[in-house]
Amino acid sequence: MTSALPDIRSLDFRKAFSSKILYDGTQGEEYLREISRFISSQPDGAVAAFDLRDLEYIGYSYAKPTIRTPLRRQNVGEYGDRRIILLAEERDEFLEGIEAALKEEDMAVLVADSAEDPLDSIEPLGHIKDHLLETFHDVKEAGPATTAQVSSRLDQSLQNANNRLRSLDDLGLIRREKVDSTSGGKEWQVRVL
Repeated sequence: MTSALPDIRSLDFRKAFSSKILYDGTQGEEYLREISRFISSQPDGAVAAFDLRDLEYIGYSYAKPTIRTPLRRQNVGEYGDRRIILLAEERDEFLEGIEAALKEEDMAVLVADSAEDPLDSIEPLGHIKDHLLETFHDVKEAGPATTAQVSSRLDQSLQNANNRLRSLDDLGLIRREKVDSTSGGKEWQVRVL
């Protein structure tokens, strides 16, 4: 696994859905097919960035079909190895509706300021337990790392570190891949994006 960023392609919600204010859940459901087509059209391993930066408001009812449903599909493997992130400069009040929709189903998503250098500002949004947040930040700061390296830095057993990393991968917040070990055999390596 390399530290290079994957291919990141953006879907500008304001341009795609012709409004700066997105609140109607029924209208959001109508756009779900277009969103799924966008994600599926990306190369395997790519990141689909939902660009929310030109919006004034995105509500809970709109976020359920347009953000939560694609994330649920991502997490069960419907989109292959493609990942979804959000691009948003405003975080607090602006993302409240999205966060509520995600927390309702114990889900999370990564949010960044920019697609050009997302790792600089990327943080999880939604339901994420403190110990998983600690592990996420370790992986983010260290870059690509093996489970053993994460285990050592967090002073956790290998099994505990592996469980945390698997949980983060299941949430779509990191990527885990089997790589050749320097000592022979295979080992897990993890990275953000």
